[in-house]
This record gives sequence, C-alpha cells and structure tokens, in this order.
Amino acid sequence: MTLDDKWFGSAHQTTYMAGDIYPSNFSFRHPQFNHDLYTLWGRNEFIQLLIDWMPFEAFRRWVQHIEDEGPISGFKFKKPYIFKGYSAEDQNTKKPVEMTGFEEYCQWKKIQEKFILGVSFSRLYPDGALIVMLDEEKTYPKFNDEGQTIINWPANPNPQGYDSFKVFQPVSVGLGTGFKPFHSDENGEVDIWEVVLQTKNMKKGKTFHIEADRCIHLKWISKNNEANGSSRCQGIARVAQLENNIFEKLTKRAHDIAGGILKVLGVASEAEATKILNDMGDDLTSVDVVMLQAGRDMNYETPDLKAAGEFASIFEMFSRKLCRHMRVSQLILDGEHTGAGLGGNNDVEMLNSYSEIYQIQEHYRTDLERVFYKLGKSNTSFIYNEILPEDMAVDEGETETQDGEESNGEENKKEKQSDASD
Repeated sequence: MTLDDKWFGSAHQTTYMAGDIYPSNFSFRHPQFNHDLYTLWGRNEFIQLLIDWMPFEAFRRWVQHIEDEGPISGFKFKKPYIFKGYSAEDQNTKKPVEMTGFEEYCQWKKIQEKFILGVSFSRLYPDGALIVMLDEEKTYPKFNDEGQTIINWPANPNPQGYDSFKVFQPVSVGLGTGFKPFHSDENGEVDIWEVVLQTKNMKKGKTFHIEADRCIHLKWISKNNEANGSSRCQGIARVAQLENNIFEKLTKRAHDIAGGILKVLGVASEAEATKILNDMGDDLTSVDVVMLQAGRDMNYETPDLKAAGEFASIFEMFSRKLCRHMRVSQLILDGEHTGAGLGGNNDVEMLNSYSEIYQIQEHYRTDLERVFYKLGKSNTSFIYNEILPEDMAVDEGETETQDGEESNGEENKKEKQSDASD
C-alpha cells in the first residue's frame, strides 16, 4: 500500500474567512488557523508571492553534486532503466549542459518539484510539511480502530532504499488529508507520524502510522522553543486578508452603483409595481429598484465614489507594510520592472529580495541532503547553482561599465581620472 496521487483531494474544503460577508467579523486579534492560511494562499497575491515565488526561485536552478557516483538503476515507463546522465547544449544560451545519472533520476522522479512544494507548505504552516519516502509497494499490517482502517508502515530496513516521496500538509488544515504527530519517544522526538487519507469519493478514510525514519519533517525557522516552526506569513496574514476584503467590497459597490438605481414615482399599489416591472421586462436594468407612492419621496444613500482615492492611500500603506515583511521592493511587489521610473539600481533591488531566497536555500540544505541520502546518494554534498543572472553575479569590488568593460575598484577609477586629465 503506497500513498498514491488519487488520495490528494479536498474532502472538507471551504474558502470563506471572517469578514468576507460581515465586515465587523474581522479582527486583528482573531487566532490564526491553518485553514485561514490555506485560504489566503489560494486567493491572495501577497501570500502567493511569499510562498510560491521565493521557494521556486531558491531551487529553480537546482544543485550540482560534489561527486558523481555513476549510473542509477530504476524504472521508467514501468520498465527497468539505467539513468546514465547526458551532455547537451542549451538551445537558448548555447552553453553545454551536464547531467549526472543521479540528477537525471531526480529529474524523472520530479524530486525538485516535490521538494519546492514541501518548502512552500513548511513556510506557510507552523506545523510545517511532512515528506514521506516511498519504496516498492508491499502489504503491511492493518487493524481497525472504531471502524477506521489503520495501516502500520515501518521504515525500509535499508535507510537508502527509497525511490521517491510524497509531501503532505498538516491535517489541521481541514482538507481531509494530512499529517500529525502520533507518538513521541522519551526525549520528545516524534517516532511515529500519522497520515490520514480521505477524499469526497471515499466511504471510509485510511490512516497510516508511519515510522519516523521514513519521514522528513520540513519546517521554517522557529521563533519559540516548540518542536514546530513559525509561519512565514504570521506577520502579514491579517493585513493581506484585510486588504483582500476591502478591495472586494469597494469594487463590488462601485460595480453596483454603476448599474444605476431605478426610481419610479406615483405607484399606487404593490400590484401596480409588479405590473410595471413585468412591462419593462429586460429593456431597463438596474441593481436596485425603488417604488414610491404619489406624494412620497425618498433619498437613497450611496457611498461617495470619490472616497476611492482615500482607499488608494490605504492600499499604499498595505503595500509598504507587506514589502517590509517580505523584504522585497515596492516595484517587485507590484510586478513592475525593478528600478523603473525611480532611477534606482536594478541589481541592488534584486539583491535585497534575494537575501531571503538565499536564506531559504541554507535553511533547507540539510533537509535536501537527507532526501538525497534516502534516495541512495552516498555523498550528498552539493553546491547550489547560481540563481542570479550572470551580469549581476560579479565579484566584490568589480562593476560593469555601460560598454560592457569590467573595472576593478579604486585602481581602475584612478586610471580613468588620469586619462581624463590628459
């Protein structure tokens, strides 16, 4: 029994949050639940930038292993296959590309893609993410507990005998599928994890009790002494939620007012009002309708749309707060070209943003080496491929002139000054 892709579903998914319907329900003091973070991740661009873009950038260029251990045996299209690696030329840059056997194997198994997903989960939730290593499909002991099927899943006797993995969110997200600690040893370390599998199409869920040696618990940097990490979104989740709610309500009301208010005077009865509406049919449309008897008047109060300018200032405050939290420039957050219109330095703005991305790389380095080890790599040491464009990755003390010539610190500066005086 393996953890197959078909179990990844949403048994209890909902996308409503406090303040969506009744604005007064929102409060910065409300506790922050995992399901709130999940919902924001699905619909808010600020959370997506923090959780999707940064981990992708951190591992986009992947790694180079210190040692090539030769071909790797495995399966491709369900047939035995030897991953030998290959040499090729990049069609865009015309530069040679070298791929070792192990790197080709990881490419086929989508190890890079799955690990990035795990990093995203672990930065989103305080509980982190759980990597469950997979091997050959086998039959494991089962027993029933109050009608629930429990499957005991021990570790592989060979600690390097795994060939792939699945990544899970915490079960507290409320999607029906997820993980949580089941048992800890005398030192407080989790030695058995519980993974629950449940979808809308399942009559009964399945529960795996999995030995910890089969698992890798990914978590972001902790701000306390607890076993879990801290959500990277902790400081901006409520700000992002408030910005989302205000924007939706403001634009919805502007849309409604643009539809017009139909005002009919001198209506004698409800029957006449109904007849008027029926006679109009679809010829006249409006959002709101007011029917008034003769001699009566009514003021229909609506928000002043000029206030939208004030909301622009509020959104600017949101953006600045979010930028400081995410360590990105205003232009990157807005999706514009860095440095455009401000006379700023593109490289400096990008480097400020990439400081967080480099932090992601180093924080998860050990976890990535654990993955490589469990997949059979003996020497797990690696270096990250440079993630910045080549024209930005210059040595300290070197700059690049507009003509593309390199200058080296104060020495070249003095030479140019001397030439100018001559």
